[in-house]
Amino acid sequence: MNIVISCACVQGAKETNQDYYGLRCGSETETLETGGSFLEKRMNHISHITAAVADGVSLSFHPENMNEDAAAVTVNHLLSQLYYQSEHESQLPLIADELNRLILNRSKQMKGRMATTLSAIFINPQKAVLMYTGDSPMIRIHGKHFRLITPLKTSSYLENYLGNAYHSGRDMSSFVSFPLCKNDIYILATDGALEAFYKEDGTLDQDEIRRIVLDMPGNNAQNLIRISGERNLAGTEMKCTDDRTAMIIRIEEINYEQE
Repeated sequence: MNIVISCACVQGAKETNQDYYGLRCGSETETLETGGSFLEKRMNHISHITAAVADGVSLSFHPENMNEDAAAVTVNHLLSQLYYQSEHESQLPLIADELNRLILNRSKQMKGRMATTLSAIFINPQKAVLMYTGDSPMIRIHGKHFRLITPLKTSSYLENYLGNAYHSGRDMSSFVSFPLCKNDIYILATDGALEAFYKEDGTLDQDEIRRIVLDMPGNNAQNLIRISGERNLAGTEMKCTDDRTAMIIRIEEINYEQE
């Protein structure tokens, strides 16, 4: 496969950035990118890729939160320890459960409370498999079709997150897969990155997101993050103050003929 990926991460008004992203690709050599601010790269002749975005969750019922650690620990463990298991779709519920237990155990060790959302994608030349826990948005653009994979954010209360002691990760996580198609685009983001693109009726401004991703030159993720910071939130004169992270993956070539 030939893939172009762009990433951007900008801290909001909080004292620490509670977002985290990472990617790992497999070919003759393997690369790992985590954290950072801006990244754009073209990867040719790779066999598979794993990418993830996490957003630390503020839990109002517990005063000692370490959400930036939760996001980083989750992404790094997924990429370093669970990377090869992700090749087997049947293993994904077990991966989600392991990540949930990891955060719970880490919380006990640190004597605090850690929680995070997670949106991850696993791509090989046959298909793309998406896994998510929480409301960090994932989007697929397939030709003229625009699909928000994750549910719309309908309230400030988040039920599903890693680090939840009352559920297992496999119960809280959702999975969906698509055949891999040339020119498909996948967007992984934290809710802050897309907050300014919601319209007053609660739906996303698909035309504007498509324009940024498909028509604007330069780092597409950086453009998305920049414009999201310039726009007012729907129906207000306020701008987004949350951390904003986006990863955009474009499938340029695949190594088998498609109908």
